[in-house]
Amino acid sequence: MERTSGPCNCKSNEQVERQTVDTPVTTTADVRRFFPPLRRRPRPVVVVARWWYELAGTVLLGAASWSAVGILGGPGAVAFGLGMVATAAVAAAEVEPVRDALFAVAQRAIVPHRLRLGFVRGGIITREGRLPSIVRSRCRVDQARFWVRLPSGLLIEDLAASGRVLAGSCGATDVVVFRDGPRQDRAIVVVVRPRWGWPGR
Repeated sequence: MERTSGPCNCKSNEQVERQTVDTPVTTTADVRRFFPPLRRRPRPVVVVARWWYELAGTVLLGAASWSAVGILGGPGAVAFGLGMVATAAVAAAEVEPVRDALFAVAQRAIVPHRLRLGFVRGGIITREGRLPSIVRSRCRVDQARFWVRLPSGLLIEDLAASGRVLAGSCGATDVVVFRDGPRQDRAIVVVVRPRWGWPGR
């Protein structure tokens, strides 16, 4: 079976060695884009699964703040927090690995939600209102890679045909779709997104 988690040097100009999906002239996604079906409200467990990264960060930040207040008191905790923010800002400005790590965290927090919005705008949605599921992700400085599971009724070609819509929604320069093995409901979506969406910056 082909590996889906090989090493990636996202700062280089090397192409991802996978078979890209040909973009058809017209697909059913084109019709759904102009006449979208009604979206069904996601269940609470789905909402938690989509926002677990942000929820985990909020819980960790809350726990750290609570501990700092208990140890240092209110003013001391505020001063400590400002010092940590200033230290992180200086480290991001001066140390490239720290800056790259912060950009990767920002990619992970922003791009998945924009990609789901692109699914809606691009008509990549079933007649029952179901969207593709992002199974896992791997984000780097200038690239975000997502392993996607398609619900019944959607094709990998629908993703490829809506590449420009997805790129516009994600603030990306390009979106490339690859097959993830022989199964027709598995795909890899690579979002080429330079820092903050601006090439060369």
